[in-house]
Amino acid sequence: IIVGAGISGIGSAVYLQKRGFNNYQIFERYPKPGGTWYENSYPGVACDVSSHWFSFSFNRNMNWTKKFSGAKEIYEYLYDTCKKYNLFSKIKYDTKIVKASWDDELKIWKVETESGQVYTANCLINGTGALNIPKKPMFKNHEKFQGKQFHSLDWDHEYDISNKKVAVVG
Repeated sequence: IIVGAGISGIGSAVYLQKRGFNNYQIFERYPKPGGTWYENSYPGVACDVSSHWFSFSFNRNMNWTKKFSGAKEIYEYLYDTCKKYNLFSKIKYDTKIVKASWDDELKIWKVETESGQVYTANCLINGTGALNIPKKPMFKNHEKFQGKQFHSLDWDHEYDISNKKVAVVG
């Protein structure tokens, strides 16, 4: 079982395939692959390291359009990687994993979904990433702030920030 169809999950799946392991399942909580590059949609979202670091060694991209590519371009690269390596049939979308535990007696992993389904596997790869749970910073008197607040991961596209003072905390 691979949890997450972002960069780590996609890379792990291809690594397994290249070594002859095809009996695996990827669980992805969103309706599409891509991880961070699917879920983040705030204005100007882009990588903060050179784009070439987002190329897998097995699927190099020598044609990034910018040194620090935007989310759309990185997402398209990851999507194309899934297509090239036939990963779509291995991904179970809209499936959030809420618990993983090792059964010492049976020597297997038990993985439970949000809907209560339980899956088992000999091996578990955690590809959930470190940036998928919003953490809102708490600062002195934060509860007194009267303006609009939202996290970049949960960008409010309906809210117009034009002609407003905007602060980024964190």
